[in-house]
Formats: sequence, structure tokens, C-alpha cells
Amino acid sequence: MNDRLDKEVVELIRLVTDAGPDGIPLQKVLEKAGTSTRNRLLLQTAIDSALDLGLLDKIVGFPKYIDGVPFGDEIWILRVTTDKEREWFRNLPDEEKAVLRILQSTTTDGRIGSIREETLLLMLKNRGFDLEFVPIVPNKVEDEFTLEDKRLVRWFYLVPSNPPS
Repeated sequence: MNDRLDKEVVELIRLVTDAGPDGIPLQKVLEKAGTSTRNRLLLQTAIDSALDLGLLDKIVGFPKYIDGVPFGDEIWILRVTTDKEREWFRNLPDEEKAVLRILQSTTTDGRIGSIREETLLLMLKNRGFDLEFVPIVPNKVEDEFTLEDKRLVRWFYLVPSNPPS
């Protein structure tokens, strides 16, 4: 990383840390960059770098919880990872890291963090992974089948986070 990007990553980690262990909605972080395309690009690069290093996690959450029940549309939340989570991420096989990163950058049919199996396999292939099956990342990624045009289609999605502590 260069000095400017390093500083942006440090500032980003500070902002997310200050929000507390439950994280901060991605939209609030992006508002920090204002309307400048250059600032937004630098911030997005910092977010991507922090995710690639396992310093942050980008999770699916909800704007509110009422008595522990999610309320509202799903949103992206950034949160700082713990030492244990960073170690877990470092030890993940590269193809599982790639699945997480693809899902963390995907919105399909209005649902964040989800993608059809055929699209995910193609994206993995474009990243150098020639896989027959998509690996399931325990506690992070699940799959489901939906009926589309009278055929079953397999979807993969990020598991939504637990209610805030």
C-alpha cells in the first residue's frame, strides 16, 4: 500500500472501532467521503484493503432490532474483526476467501450478499479458481434453492449477523 492509502485504512479502522463492536452501516462510512469521486474511490480502496487483510468484516445486518427480531431492509455493516477472527480469516483456504469477498461485493435481485451458483463459479474461475462446486464457508456462507422458470436454482448468500450486543 502507499502512504495515503495506509493513512486512509488507519482512519477507516479508527472510525469503525469508535462505532463499537457491532460495527457501523457502510452508508455512514461512505458519507464520510462526501461527493468527491476521488475521495470515494480512495475510501473504497481502503475498505477493500482492510477486508482483504481481514482487519474488517463486511456483514449483512439490519438497521434495527426489536426484541432481537430484525426490522427493515438488509444493510451492509462494517465491523472490526477480533484477533481470533483475523486468525481464522488468515487460515481460510484462498478459494473460501474469494467466495467471501465476492459475496461481500454483490447485490443480486435487491438482496445484498447473494448470488446464483453459476455466476459465482464463473467469478471464481475469473479469479483463477477452476472449481466444480462452491465451497461453503462455515458460519458465514449458506446456500438455498429457489424455483426460477420451473427449474431449481442454487443461490449462495452471506449469513446475516446476529442482533447487536
